[in-house]
Amino acid sequence: MNAAGDLLEQCRACWVRRRVTSPHATYRCNTNICSGTDWKNFKSSLRFPPNVVCFFCLATYGPPFNHDKSFGSGDFCEYRDVLKELSFILFKEDRVRMAIFRQLGTQAPANLQSYKRYIAKRGVNGLLGVHEVLATYLDLREVALL
Repeated sequence: MNAAGDLLEQCRACWVRRRVTSPHATYRCNTNICSGTDWKNFKSSLRFPPNVVCFFCLATYGPPFNHDKSFGSGDFCEYRDVLKELSFILFKEDRVRMAIFRQLGTQAPANLQSYKRYIAKRGVNGLLGVHEVLATYLDLREVALL
């Protein structure tokens, strides 16, 4: 199965850590990464430019995702929290965060607030920071550096 399929079918924290366990939701993981106050504040206070990404899943309305804008309430968003959880977990895993930002050629954000600012801005290549972080992680993961 490909990385995207794997990611949708299991706990994102265990997926990042490459743990094969019994299936469970990320918020039920014994790591408790996505069940505390930091996670709740992170997911509810992210601010992206208007009409660029789905608030619920962070997929872009335009290319490459072409996410349907009619999911305004989030009730029908089929990928709700997947990219949010993953981007949050990548920040919380120090070794992973450092490797990603080293690969991006910039200093890793020191705290969650600066990370939120980074991922919400467009980079020099036009991608939002969240998509740069996720793409870089997937590249590093594919070549087994993480």
